[in-house]
Amino acid sequence: YPTQRIIHEREYERHFNNYIRRNVVSRMLEIERRDMGESSGSIGAFAVPVSFEKQFLLAMRAATALLGHTDIIDTSEFPSPGGPLNYPTLIDASEQSAVIGEDTAYAINDAVFGNIAWPNAVAYSSAQLARVSYALAQDSAFPLDQVLRGEWSRRTSRGVEADMAAAVIAGVTNVQTLGSAGVFTYSDLLAIWSSIDAAYRAQAVWILSTSAMVQLRTLKDANNRPLLVDAPHVQDTDNQGNVQSAALLLGCKVLESNNGFANNMTSGSIVGFFGAVGKVIPVRFAGAEILPLPERFADYGQMSWTGFSRWNASTVALASAGALIKAH
Repeated sequence: YPTQRIIHEREYERHFNNYIRRNVVSRMLEIERRDMGESSGSIGAFAVPVSFEKQFLLAMRAATALLGHTDIIDTSEFPSPGGPLNYPTLIDASEQSAVIGEDTAYAINDAVFGNIAWPNAVAYSSAQLARVSYALAQDSAFPLDQVLRGEWSRRTSRGVEADMAAAVIAGVTNVQTLGSAGVFTYSDLLAIWSSIDAAYRAQAVWILSTSAMVQLRTLKDANNRPLLVDAPHVQDTDNQGNVQSAALLLGCKVLESNNGFANNMTSGSIVGFFGAVGKVIPVRFAGAEILPLPERFADYGQMSWTGFSRWNASTVALASAGALIKAH
């Protein structure tokens, strides 16, 4: 019943905003706290409205390169959203369909499924407490939920992407080392680009640290023209519809991230990644909750909030879909 669900969601948003502004627990929220059971545990926080949660995800994906281009499995509305979960994977870059002749048998190669065994989802805090004055919190013209969502998403995205990068660095076996100390050459780029299967290049992106981007932008052709230019460029639209401009390198988008990739060109440093992110490191999002702390800073005349969201990320052992870039 879509209409009833929309009405219920808007009613929940109204109660939720009243809760984060004044710490007033309505009957609707109290019923939900009982219904959530062990998913909330002893924390006592309330699940954020669906619209808040979706915008939270959009903001996180817009702020990060890896998270913005991977596949997110949203289990936030599951009965046990953050519990252990087996997630099947299917990598099928080499098989192709065959022409079937009448009354003719043909060979069948079964698809080979893999499995990601996610443990209990990891809780990421909102880092530091958010604080505003009582007067500002209760001012109906002040978009409190938007401010909390924006700050919370920026902090969480940095932590989640840093852990994603660490998992990619630990799990990806295809490592391409630059040929010269501290710089890119055109031969390096061709070697990295050709190291993954052509089936995945259409989805592949370059994700480089700032130092690597600076070195890449100094690379010029025989006519002293920069290899990486911002025009012509393409609009990079992630899986959630966020749009930004991105330069192209060998037909693939180039993005920047220092969350986990070394921001230097020191020998042995992993300075970036090239590949189809969704095929290399899918992610599970298990929901978000928020908790007002009305008495924590009462003597300052302020309200404060903390929150957490739950995530899992695991790499798929697939050298043909992604490559690490290592400084010489």
